[in-house]
Amino acid sequence: MAKHRGTSLVETLIALGIVGVALAMGVEVLTGVLRAWGRAQERAQAARMAANVLEAWRGKPWEEWRVGEHPVPKEELAGLPQAEGRVHIEPDSAFPALRRITVHLEWTSSGGEHREFSLSTLRAGPSNRQRSPG
Repeated sequence: MAKHRGTSLVETLIALGIVGVALAMGVEVLTGVLRAWGRAQERAQAARMAANVLEAWRGKPWEEWRVGEHPVPKEELAGLPQAEGRVHIEPDSAFPALRRITVHLEWTSSGGEHREFSLSTLRAGPSNRQRSPG
């Protein structure tokens, strides 16, 4: 019997099947990574927007820090799809002279998922005590 060199049709088909499965798995992993990257980008953008809203509130006089909920203007949320935001101000339970401000953002991600992000800080009110000189 003569020896046949090269690969048979069966061996070639098996190799192509293995390569096809590996490529399909690679594409699935890649799409998962891209989806996660997109979610991370949206979350980072929401964090920047919430930080900007907090900075704007820090610049306001204490008298405007009324307890309750205040809407975030739509133009400040322009980068997030279908976004809504609110600022919640409440006295701190441990230290009534402090106000806790929380910015809460909600939006629908590009994948259609409901997403949320919140950021909080504290602000001290004006002091009632006068400092003594010296």
